Amino acid sequence: MLNFCTNCGHKLEEESNFCTSCGFQVKNKVKKTGKGFSIASMVLGICSMLVLFSELSVTIYDLNLELAPYFNEPTYIKSLIDYMFFDFLISTVGLVLGLIAFFKSKNGFNISGVCLNVLALLGFVCVFAYYISFY
Repeated sequence: MLNFCTNCGHKLEEESNFCTSCGFQVKNKVKKTGKGFSIASMVLGICSMLVLFSELSVTIYDLNLELAPYFNEPTYIKSLIDYMFFDFLISTVGLVLGLIAFFKSKNGFNISGVCLNVLALLGFVCVFAYYISFY
């Protein structure tokens, strides 16, 4: 296929971005890589894993103190819901951003962000199922 400059009509080479005659930019070949989304996904994945580990450490600490009978108290339930909602929100947003970045360009950084957020969501489900077993 022959390409011509839309500014001066000069014949262009196949992969040229600028006209060699007048210097007019004929193609915008900026490739969107989704790098910002992949970085955000990775950071949110790490944050959600930290929140998940804090949830698990609080649960293990409470079980070591034999506080399981107090899991029904309103203040405990409120703090638990706050933790879990925060973890679910972070990991869901991170997963969505990671998937957007993954479909723009498939690289290891995008995949690792998606995997971290999926693991955090699975951990959230496990912790949630564990607390539901007390009710």
